[in-house]
Amino acid sequence: MTALRVKDDFVALVSHELRTPLTSIMGYLELANEHEKELPTDVVHYLSVASRNAERLLHLVNDLLTAGGADGAGMRLTLEGVDLTRLVQLTVDDVGQRIEVADLELHVEIEPKVHVVADPDRLAQVIDNLLSNAVKYTLPGGTIAVSLAKHNGEAALCVSDTGIGVSELDQKKLFTKFFQARNATDRAIPGIGLGLVTRTARRT
Repeated sequence: MTALRVKDDFVALVSHELRTPLTSIMGYLELANEHEKELPTDVVHYLSVASRNAERLLHLVNDLLTAGGADGAGMRLTLEGVDLTRLVQLTVDDVGQRIEVADLELHVEIEPKVHVVADPDRLAQVIDNLLSNAVKYTLPGGTIAVSLAKHNGEAALCVSDTGIGVSELDQKKLFTKFFQARNATDRAIPGIGLGLVTRTARRT
């Protein structure tokens, strides 16, 4: 229990330290985006990708603070109409370069005009976690498949890969804070084990 408290305190401290420079980075990205008419199209695209990921990183830092016990408020959800098709495509575009560098093959089947009611930032974080994990845990030469479709009025998003997988024993612990599957730790694959941690959610 003492070790867990020390880990929580450390995570909270590091998260606080990360938040300040990250806020500064986001501020300068916003300033750069204000001059997008003066910049080449590809540079504007790069800035847009950097801004989106900086925002996601800030949400992750806030989640670390919450998971570390820095506050008891729990995760907040702001529900609104979301263009899931666009959100999935943006996330696929963001990880595209990582997939290429990792020597992986990507198959994408995204149905147009799929809309849901959700928290767009949290939903983007979930999709990013799924794709990032697929890239991280799939060996070179492997395949990642992303599909999005509508079934009976519901949205069905599937991310599959030919990666190392998770044993049945470890699957029972996937929602445990700071847990990582043994085959990931054996391969020294980096991670902190917070992507699937469940928290009490409150609507705002």
